[in-house]
Formats: sequence, C-alpha cells, structure tokens
Amino acid sequence: MSIEEVALQLFADEGYSNTTVESLAAASGVSKTTFFRYFRSKSDIVWGVFDRHIDRLRAIMAASDNAVPMTAVRLAVVSALTADTDEDGVWLARFRLLDTSPELRKEALAHWHAWALVVAEFVGGRTGHRTEDLGPAAVGAAVQAVVVAELRNGVNESMPPRDLIARLDAELVPLCEALQHWLDSTVDPR
Repeated sequence: MSIEEVALQLFADEGYSNTTVESLAAASGVSKTTFFRYFRSKSDIVWGVFDRHIDRLRAIMAASDNAVPMTAVRLAVVSALTADTDEDGVWLARFRLLDTSPELRKEALAHWHAWALVVAEFVGGRTGHRTEDLGPAAVGAAVQAVVVAELRNGVNESMPPRDLIARLDAELVPLCEALQHWLDSTVDPR
C-alpha cells in the first residue's frame, strides 16, 4: 500500500484529528523524514490530490474547442471527475474525509473556491467578461454547488463511481442549459 492509501485507512479508522504524522509514517513503513519528502503536511495527503484535480479541470477546459461555454464546462467537469475517480473508491473516500472532518472542512472553502474560480475564468474568457463579473462568478459557484451536492449524495448512497458520474452529468445538463441561456441574455458585463 502507498503512504496515501495507508493514511486514508488510518484517517477512516482513527479519525483525521487523531492520526499523527508519526503514526502515518510508522504504519507506512517509512521515516518521518521520508514522509515529508512526499507530503508537506498531513492535510497535503488529502488536499494535494484535490488540487491536482483542479489542475486537470483547468487543462481540460483550456483544450476544449466546444463553441458553447456551458457545454464545455459540463463536459470538462465530467471528464476531470471521470479521470480522477477509481473503482476502488479511494477518491470518494478522500472526498468523504474532506467533507466530514472538521479540521479539513476549515480548508474546504479555499479549495472549493479555487475549483469554482477555474470555471469562472473559463466562462469569463469565453464570454468576454472578467472572471469576477456576475455571470462567470455565479456560474462557477452554481456548478460547484451541484458537484458538491452530487458527490455528497453519491458518497452517502455508496454509489459506484460510474453511476455517480452519470447522475452528475444528468444533473448538470439542465443547469448548464439554463446558465447558458442566462449568459446569452446578459448584455452588460459586470
């Protein structure tokens, strides 16, 4: 097992707050020094993968040639999540930990804001608006809210990843269509 897999198991068994770097290193069969070669902190085990997911989402959006911004957003969100989830449920176990650990939830706002900002930047670039304008900012927040809600539902229902992604895609279709209509009718960039 990798350090990351051992850590996720320890977090699940003992709780995030109760698991120390020393116990993570010992359970992984590495020294504390070796642990810090791979991770900056205990929370980096969990958030590092999330941040790489954000980078993947940004890259997929940047490579999109879809002329309809909200279709490109939906396809990129689904593609990034599909690439990052695994059938063993490690990615979803990580999300469960992020969503339920009080210590990690303190950091959640900043990370999810960064995720929504990627969507807002893309929409702003495609529509000629600034990222912080109403349209792009609202779109980023709305899409992020649906993703979080569906991830929570999927985790709570112990849904297989492919079913969760299919349901997320289905939920994003009407939202993205409505948001595209709203963006198309927004004349004044603010």
